[in-house]
Amino acid sequence: MMLGLLLASVAAVGRAEADCAPVTSSANPLTNTTVNCTGPTNNQNGTTGYGVPEDIHNTINVGSSTDSTASVTGTNIGIQVHGAIDSRSINADTINNFGTISGASGIVGFSGIVNNNAGATISGSGGQGIGIDISAQGVVTNSGGISGTLRGVNVQNGTVTNKSGGTISGGDIGVNIQNRGLDTGGNPSVSNDGTITGGTNAVRFFQTIVGELTNSGTISATGASGVGVLFGGGSAGGSGVVTNSGTIQALGAGGIAIQALAGGNIGTGTVTVDNSGPGSKITGDTFAIQARTANIHSNDGTISATGTNGIAISAGTVNVIANANRIEATGTSGIAIAAAIANVISNANRIEATGTSGIAIDATTATVDNARSGVITGGVTGIFAVTANIHSNDGTISATGTGGIAIAADTANVTNTRTGTISGNIAIQANGGRHADAVERFAHRRHRRHG
Repeated sequence: MMLGLLLASVAAVGRAEADCAPVTSSANPLTNTTVNCTGPTNNQNGTTGYGVPEDIHNTINVGSSTDSTASVTGTNIGIQVHGAIDSRSINADTINNFGTISGASGIVGFSGIVNNNAGATISGSGGQGIGIDISAQGVVTNSGGISGTLRGVNVQNGTVTNKSGGTISGGDIGVNIQNRGLDTGGNPSVSNDGTITGGTNAVRFFQTIVGELTNSGTISATGASGVGVLFGGGSAGGSGVVTNSGTIQALGAGGIAIQALAGGNIGTGTVTVDNSGPGSKITGDTFAIQARTANIHSNDGTISATGTNGIAISAGTVNVIANANRIEATGTSGIAIAAAIANVISNANRIEATGTSGIAIDATTATVDNARSGVITGGVTGIFAVTANIHSNDGTISATGTGGIAIAADTANVTNTRTGTISGNIAIQANGGRHADAVERFAHRRHRRHG
């Protein structure tokens, strides 16, 4: 009898130590409290591993820096964070995870700050599972692993930081910021030093006015017609700022590395890109960059399209402020830059379309300054335009294929300096308006995907 009571007592103590303490409930929620979860915790709050929506501004520690064995598991939700009507960021719960948080969705609520440490995991394994789903104000910092059947991280308003060694993955979307930045100020932002992947979108700024992305890691859309980084797609928003020293890619058929939409269309979306560092890559099958306006402040790496008809940069207006490396299309009929208005303010390296039917720059109006080290070359045409204004060519403009034309335009205004070379089967073909209709028809066919 005494032995049975002793064993029961020991078992009860074991369960209590494994739970998250102190306990919480909708009848008696916690406020400004530190919660410690040790050992395995399962469905402590019904089908939720731990937490209720009425909790406010608590700190929940799953394990510690010396204990990575702790886990919180819920049939429905791993951990529920603050979910009341007053969902300002000042009411957010903070989760410090050193162990494992899992459920159909991992972490769910309205306001939350999540710190997922190296080696820790957060997962949503349900049919529509989301690793972290914050419906109002959210800040996510990840050095471990976050995954979801549907989305890795979904934040209505806020910021996501994925540190070196951190991975975030979603079957559909890796990281989604639905609307704006935090209520304390600033634009919605994603900073990635690790790896973010998604089947449809790796990173999506959905309704944002301006999204900010800084990447020194790898961002990859893995599915067919996937988009590595999408700005817009809803009824509002569609502009973004990208600072890249890593890899942004969408290598599947129809893939687009960076796309800016507005109102669901490529109407007024603007993307500004600094592709810094010789190893930086922005690569897509169909497009590397697609927007209404694309501003390339600097390119020290590679911006490339790999598909048969791929276009490296496709936009209504393309402004290349400085190109110090490669803007290229490698497909048979690829185009390096396709635009209604293409302004290449400084090209010190290569803008090229290496395919037999490739065109380096295809525009209604092309304005170019080509430095001595600059090369603009295509298989069939170097520059194809209605109006070509070559302010200064100190480098090389060429067409390498049989019958190729280096510069083909209705009107061509060319200043070729002593060091400049313009070469092809025909160096410059300017027909003075006689083939303007043909040029415009060709340009419309080329630009139909970004107009």
